[in-house]
Amino acid sequence: MDISRYVIERSQKAAMLDKRIAANTASQKIDLIKWIFSKINIKHGSNILELCCGTGSQTLPMLDLIGLDGHIVALDISIEALNSLAARVSKPLSESLTLVETNLDNFSIVLEQKGFVPSSFDIIFCAYGLYYSQNPLITLQELKKWLKSDGRIIVVGPFGYNNMQLFNLLEKVNVIIPAYVKYTNTEFMVDKVTNWAALNFEKLSIFTLVNQVFWDNFSNIMEYWQNSTFYSKSKSIEVKKELHKYFKKNTV
Repeated sequence: MDISRYVIERSQKAAMLDKRIAANTASQKIDLIKWIFSKINIKHGSNILELCCGTGSQTLPMLDLIGLDGHIVALDISIEALNSLAARVSKPLSESLTLVETNLDNFSIVLEQKGFVPSSFDIIFCAYGLYYSQNPLITLQELKKWLKSDGRIIVVGPFGYNNMQLFNLLEKVNVIIPAYVKYTNTEFMVDKVTNWAALNFEKLSIFTLVNQVFWDNFSNIMEYWQNSTFYSKSKSIEVKKELHKYFKKNTV
């Protein structure tokens, strides 16, 4: 299933990413970041390779956990996102962070060019981004060579019925949700990640969370949608009308 250029371009815009995260964070029932780090046990002094770091939603908490004795090599395709992350890191911890501009399909070559060697990392971490690889299974297989023998690969992503209520509302007014967006929001984690992990590791742990997001006005929904990878400007007026209609009957 091909990823459209439109989806890729919108996924790489740092300002849009920040707005999507802010919209979800303000309205979610459970603090997603706290939940993630309550499950994955990042130890002080760990060496971590992070893919798709974006503007640092997970990078910053990991830096606090590893401290000055650890190190994170954070990769992203967007130099805009990397610059945004760099500006957020406090001076002492900046020594524990290396930022690398690369995509998921060429990261090994770039790491080697920068002097990193295989089997260097205790943890390889990727949240909400692995599905932007042109071939996620090849990317996952390539990741193994960068992992220490007792290391862990941690992948975080959507699954099940993620975003389904929003998709249904948008499709009522004929907004076309790209097939790859739907796939990555529902089936990707099970179809690609867990099946591969079960075949390649001695132990596989799966943690799932239903994290409800409550929107109580149409402006918040529009803000999220307009900064998403499935926005359709030509349908904006119809969506606003549908949302106004919805909120005449419902409060949330």
